[in-house]
Amino acid sequence: MDAGNFEKRLGSLLGEVRGLMGRETIDSVIEGAAKGAAKTRASVDRNLDTLLSMANLPSRSDYRKLQNKLDTVQGSLRNLNRKLDDLSKSLAASGGSAKAPAKPASKAKKGAAKRPSKARTRKSQGS
Repeated sequence: MDAGNFEKRLGSLLGEVRGLMGRETIDSVIEGAAKGAAKTRASVDRNLDTLLSMANLPSRSDYRKLQNKLDTVQGSLRNLNRKLDDLSKSLAASGGSAKAPAKPASKAKKGAAKRPSKARTRKSQGS
């Protein structure tokens, strides 16, 4: 049975039922069924989220939150990439070359205080 034929038959059946019972009655029955289905779906979703939480598994809302965070990071990366491209173009246009900044002088390691060498100590003792 194709979908077009089914829709026609369902439409004619509903038309006959409306004619027999009145449009308001059918509409209220359909509305009640839709509300009941929505409540059932919400209840199943809540119970499923609780079950997933008990099993320490991510829920749909967890995935949505993660997707939002990833979208934010991706947008930031795009913005940073665009700024780097602009900086590169401006450096190329000015004829300058990008030099890496000089590294700061390395700090002495802890416990490596300057001590006189043994050679000097012996000289001073021997003299």
